[in-house]
Amino acid sequence: MLSIVAASVAFVVLYLAFLAVVFALVDLLVTKGQLEVPLSLGGQSTLSEADEQLLAQLAGQPNVAAAEDALSPARQRRVAAVYYQRGLLPLVWRTRDSWLGTWLPDLYQNLSPLRSNFGSLLLLIGAGLVLGALAFLALYLADRFARAAALGVATRLRREIHAQVFLVGSSELPGRSDRSVVQIFTDDVSTIQQTLAQWWRVIPRGLLLLVVLIAAALAINVWLALTAVLLACLIWVLANWAGASARARKNILEDRANNQMTALVEGIKQSRMVAGYMLEDMPGAPFAENLEAYNRLARRTYVGGLVGLPLLYLTLLVCGALFALLVGAVILREPPGISFPGAVLLTMLLSTAAVPLHRLATVRAMIPRAELAAAAVFDYLEREPAVVQKPSAIELPRPQRQIQFADVVLRNSTGQALLNKLSFTIPVGSRVALISSDAHTPLLAACLVARLYDATEGRILIDGHDIRDLTLASLRRHVAMVLQDGLLFTATVADNIACGDSRFSVSEIRDAAKKAKAYDFIEVLAHGFSTIIGEHGQSLRPGEALRIGLARALLRDPAILIVEEPAEIDPETAKEVDEALAAAAEGRTLLLLANRAISIRNSDQVLVFHDGRLAARGTPQELAQSSELYRILLYSKSQDFRLVFKLQGQYR
Repeated sequence: MLSIVAASVAFVVLYLAFLAVVFALVDLLVTKGQLEVPLSLGGQSTLSEADEQLLAQLAGQPNVAAAEDALSPARQRRVAAVYYQRGLLPLVWRTRDSWLGTWLPDLYQNLSPLRSNFGSLLLLIGAGLVLGALAFLALYLADRFARAAALGVATRLRREIHAQVFLVGSSELPGRSDRSVVQIFTDDVSTIQQTLAQWWRVIPRGLLLLVVLIAAALAINVWLALTAVLLACLIWVLANWAGASARARKNILEDRANNQMTALVEGIKQSRMVAGYMLEDMPGAPFAENLEAYNRLARRTYVGGLVGLPLLYLTLLVCGALFALLVGAVILREPPGISFPGAVLLTMLLSTAAVPLHRLATVRAMIPRAELAAAAVFDYLEREPAVVQKPSAIELPRPQRQIQFADVVLRNSTGQALLNKLSFTIPVGSRVALISSDAHTPLLAACLVARLYDATEGRILIDGHDIRDLTLASLRRHVAMVLQDGLLFTATVADNIACGDSRFSVSEIRDAAKKAKAYDFIEVLAHGFSTIIGEHGQSLRPGEALRIGLARALLRDPAILIVEEPAEIDPETAKEVDEALAAAAEGRTLLLLANRAISIRNSDQVLVFHDGRLAARGTPQELAQSSELYRILLYSKSQDFRLVFKLQGQYR
């Protein structure tokens, strides 16, 4: 933060110095280095002794000593010294009584180029280039520091969200209305980052620059500066009032126009009824009358939205003309209240002040959206973990008997029962297919086994142990999941199988790939096990990706394997997938979230769910005789049904 403030202060100082150089350059071009100093009037000196000494030090002998008769009743004689081609001498002389007079005369005497027009021109242009470059460098550094600070905050937030994901779960239960963790991780954190970057870029520099510019303008001419500030406030008030009025009127007219369009659309929908009853027009108001009413409202909406812009331009024009009139009057009076270069500098200062004002307003408009994003982020970070390990948790030995669901109920945050009173037993070593009339019930039931969620009511037992009494490490050591969500990540095939775990050797990775029937197609890839796959790598077929996931699970030799089949498997790899599933089921319990009829038929038993309840259970042969729901689901997952469905979609 200190680096941002330091860079902002440096920018403001350098920018003011740049404006001072521009002011000196304008003064040089206007005066052309010519200075006329009255020496005496009617025989009496008009200069103090100190001024005479200063003039002698600065200018030496004048180019011309002029005398003229002043137009006055006394016809007093006026004597003046005129100096030509003296560079910044006119500016130095006029500012001798201001704070500039404490150092500018010494600078003028010590720098010989300032005493000639061409030398002053070159020096001022060079100084302007250097100061401008340094100001842009300070601006760049301030922006860079602000963006780096905002990125640091976003990075810390994303790390905390990443850690929180493993505590509360990466996926939300169906029916939750909150923003997903992915939206929070990407959109909300990015909104916070952008707003903080803008805040740190604009607030320190904008406020400091605004204060300094107004102070400098007041130092040049108090009344003109105050008048400009008052006119700016008037423009701001009128612009806000006109904008709010125009938006309100436009919204009202848009609502009326939308209602009229609804009437027109309703008339179009009644075309069959009009034709069927041989009516001349649609019931209600005639179509032409409704269309004309809509056109009138559309024109008024368009014009109403433009009213505020001409009014703002007119206000700017009037206020600008009034300010120009005041400046001109101050310059033209005798003696002038401000020099022409001073008026130019004052205008530049006040015009520049509009830039930080606009940026401050932009940041202010970003704050409400950032507050909503921050609320979503911190609401997620403050959530209590859904799954907590008990201090007295025990280790789970490798399951030997059964997995039991006892009156299990799972509710989402709204209280809706996603799983309702599930009770069934799965013998260890069996292959069980889970199918349902909805998409999420089998997945939720399987996730409960691995304690990705905890049941709201009831218990899940493995060999008589309530899984809530077990350590999470031992439970998940014996339960592996191959789910379609996040099945592959961008890395080599070997890293996808080992998940970067250095405990597994190359030979173990290859053996796991062979068990999952993935070895042959991996060897055919461009770089074999070193081929990059995943979202940003070489794409794989669904059946191939599934076998990579199976190899990952088999490498860890789980006792319970949960596999989610992809929605579709290409015929070329279907046979290999069947062989891989059969190999994976050997010596372990396989819970298959089946999406193919052949996978269901090859199972030892099938659990059929409907509306979160267990609707039927048995072997495939038993259910084919006793459960109509099973037959419907089985047919819907068959290849014939999917082919017919695709053909109907193509010719619909």
